[in-house]
Amino acid sequence: MAFMGAREARISKRLARLASPYLRDGEEVTAAFPAWPASPLLILLSPLGLLIPMVVYWVRAARKRQRVVVVTNERIIVFAGGRVRQGVIHSVLREVPRTTIMGPAKGLLFYRFESLGESLWVPGIFQQEITISDSAAGWSRGAI
Repeated sequence: MAFMGAREARISKRLARLASPYLRDGEEVTAAFPAWPASPLLILLSPLGLLIPMVVYWVRAARKRQRVVVVTNERIIVFAGGRVRQGVIHSVLREVPRTTIMGPAKGLLFYRFESLGESLWVPGIFQQEITISDSAAGWSRGAI
C-alpha cells in the first residue's frame, strides 16, 4: 500500500481483507480505496446552514451504494459497498483490465474519474493510491 496516514492505511487494509474471497489464486491486492457514485461536495455545504444540499446528497447516496475499488496485480475490481457504512462489500459490480488508467489524480478534497464504468468520487487522502496504481500498470504522467 502507498504511504498514507494510519487511518487511511487501516481502511485500505480492511477493504483489501474484505475483498480477499473474491480474488483468484495468486492474485495480490496492491491498492484498495472507497469511492462514491454521488458527489460528496454537496455535503460540505451543510455546515454553512444549507439544509437542502445535505438532503439532496443523502437522497442520492441512499439510492446508490458506495463503491470499493480494489486494484490487484491482474485486474481492477469495483465492488458495491454499503449505503452508509464504509468498509462493507456486497458484490462485484464490474472488473476492468489492470491496464486501465484512473489518473492523474488531482483535486483538493475529492478526485472524480469515469474510467471504471461510472463516475466515481475518491477522497483526496487516497489519491496517492491511484497515482501509484497507475505507475505500477506502466502509466506515467507524461504518457497521458
